[in-house]
Amino acid sequence: MMKLKTPFAQNKARGHTKGMKNFLDNDGILYRRRCHGKHQLIVPQSLISEVIKENHDSVFVAHPGIRRTRDLILPRYWWAGMHTSVEV
Repeated sequence: MMKLKTPFAQNKARGHTKGMKNFLDNDGILYRRRCHGKHQLIVPQSLISEVIKENHDSVFVAHPGIRRTRDLILPRYWWAGMHTSVEV
């Protein structure tokens, strides 16, 4: 059995089976399974504000609004309540 690197990943992976929505990659990183192989990284609570900041304040995205920020985050990341988190 692979050793998970963080308590967050250990907690989220409990009961992990092949058919579940979440899976671990070879490095113990937790992802949410999506169709067509475009999986989302599951973000721990402690890093949510950093993900939002990086996708909202980056010089490459020119300070987008709420909808655009969500559109930038959603394809790559997931956490419970993410739509509400981006609006705050």
